[in-house]
Amino acid sequence: MRKIAAIIIVFLAFQQCKSDKTEVLTSNYIDPKYYLCHYTSSPLSVDGVLNEAAWDSVPWTDEFVDIFMENKLPPVYKTRVKMLWDDTYCYFAAVMEEPDMMAKFTKRDTVICLENDFEIFIDPNGDNHEYYEFEMNALGTVWDLILPKAYRDQGIPDNSWNIDGLVSGIKINGTLNDPSDRDSGWVTEIAIPWSAFKEYSHMSLPPVESEQWRINFLRVEYLPKIVNGKYEKDETKPTNNLVWTPHHSSNMHDPESFGIVQFTKNGFGAAKVNVDASLPARGILMQIYYAQKKYFTKNKKWASSLKELGVSVNQDPKIKVAETFEMSKEGFVARVDLIDGENKTIWHTNEFSKLWKE
Repeated sequence: MRKIAAIIIVFLAFQQCKSDKTEVLTSNYIDPKYYLCHYTSSPLSVDGVLNEAAWDSVPWTDEFVDIFMENKLPPVYKTRVKMLWDDTYCYFAAVMEEPDMMAKFTKRDTVICLENDFEIFIDPNGDNHEYYEFEMNALGTVWDLILPKAYRDQGIPDNSWNIDGLVSGIKINGTLNDPSDRDSGWVTEIAIPWSAFKEYSHMSLPPVESEQWRINFLRVEYLPKIVNGKYEKDETKPTNNLVWTPHHSSNMHDPESFGIVQFTKNGFGAAKVNVDASLPARGILMQIYYAQKKYFTKNKKWASSLKELGVSVNQDPKIKVAETFEMSKEGFVARVDLIDGENKTIWHTNEFSKLWKE
């Protein structure tokens, strides 16, 4: 009997050690894709027909992949995007393969993502707050909104916000809502005026040379079934959520995972992408944020230190993480010093995942 009791005690102690194991945070958590967005001085006809020389001269993004970076499933259909800009607009062009073109929503600010659509997410200053969302279906119906903060942080979308001066065009390569044939796909061309971002961007408008914005694209694709000669969503098949740069979850509203678009007026081949030096600090802070959320769910309070939170940080000579957090009644503030030679930048996040630097 004593032998059995001793075994039980050892087993419980082992389980406790397993549950208390320290999580190690790494500085390469955020690894977005980059796109060089070139300036155009030539006028564009925003009609879904990409026949201007300016479009021919700029590259496509990589083909879209599943939103969750750990998924290795091939995309159901091919999707790519190009970007341009001038002093008035930021231009987007998306080309999407689609053998079964279907769209029903015609009223603005309908929740367009409940059917097949193309979406743009823009967080100009990359602080995870006050980011923009744009959705469009193959009928050209638009849902545009701004989120003061992400849904995960109790963000309430502002659907009253509209993109004044929006210009868009669609080219359908096939027949819409006709199951009797097979289609090739659709092209959407979108021009968003810089003035649309004036209230919440906290950035130069239009951007200055080499300025970087956090942007990502989403294609929502429902596979169809045919009922009484008409398309309907096949609810028995999974929804395909395809993005340019993948996320650390299946949630599009993780702004820290958006890609990086760098604006330039330099000629093709002359401009080079500047890797965002703040990414290691941002990566550590976002891992602390998620660990804190998990800790709060379990303990109904925020941890006051890395030790209490049960995390440690991989040694990186450029990263110095504060061992304790600044605490308040509402939550916490975490701090990371990003050191580059004699230069030091201090970055923070809080219980609402806002990222900022001193």
